[in-house]
Amino acid sequence: MHGCTGRTSFYAYYGVSFSLSSAEDTDGQPGAEIIVLWAGANGANGISVIHDRTGTTKTYNYQGLQFSINSVTDTDGQPGAEIVVLWAGDLGANGIDVIHDRTGTTKRYSYQGLQFSINSVTDTDGQPGAEIIVLWAGDLGANGINVIHDRTGTTNTYTLNTTFTIGGVRDYDGIAGAEICYSWFSGNTRYSLIVDRLRRIVATTGC
Repeated sequence: MHGCTGRTSFYAYYGVSFSLSSAEDTDGQPGAEIIVLWAGANGANGISVIHDRTGTTKTYNYQGLQFSINSVTDTDGQPGAEIVVLWAGDLGANGIDVIHDRTGTTKRYSYQGLQFSINSVTDTDGQPGAEIIVLWAGDLGANGINVIHDRTGTTNTYTLNTTFTIGGVRDYDGIAGAEICYSWFSGNTRYSLIVDRLRRIVATTGC
C-alpha cells in the first residue's frame, strides 16, 4: 500500500463574514486565483484574491462603500483577467474600478453624481482586451454611452441626450471589434451604430 500525500492550504477570515465569488486566473500565471468578498465591523469590507500557487493574498479595500463585482474578464490585453467592480459611496460618489491583480493596482473611473449601469464588457476596437460599455444619465436630460478602454485608461464618450434603447452589441460590419446599435425616436423609430473603433456614430436600418 502506498500512502496518499497532498497539500492543504488554510486561509483564515476571523471576525468577518465572507463569500467566495469565483475562481479565475487573475495574474497570468498557472492556476486560478480564488476571489473572496468579505465584510467586517465599522464599514470595513473588500475583495481578497487568494494566490494559492504562492500561498499569498492580495486585498482590495472598499471601506465604507457599497460594491459588487460585475465581471472578471481581460480588459487590458495582458495575461490574467481583471476584476470589474461597481461601487457607490456618500454624496453621489460612485463609479467603476478595474482591479489589475497581476500588478496589484486599480484603475478608477468616476461617475460622480450620475446614474449609470454596465451594459456589457466586450471588444469594441479590435485591440487586445475588452472594453466596458456604460450607459449613463445626469440632470436636464443629459445621457449617453461611454466606452471605457481600460487597456489605455481612456474613455470615449457618446452624448445622445435622447431616450434610447440598446438593440445589440456585436460585429455588424465584419471588421474586428463590436459595434453598439441603439434605437431612438424622432417622428419614427430610428437606428444608429456607434463604431467605437473610429469614434463615430453612423445611421443604420435596424439592430
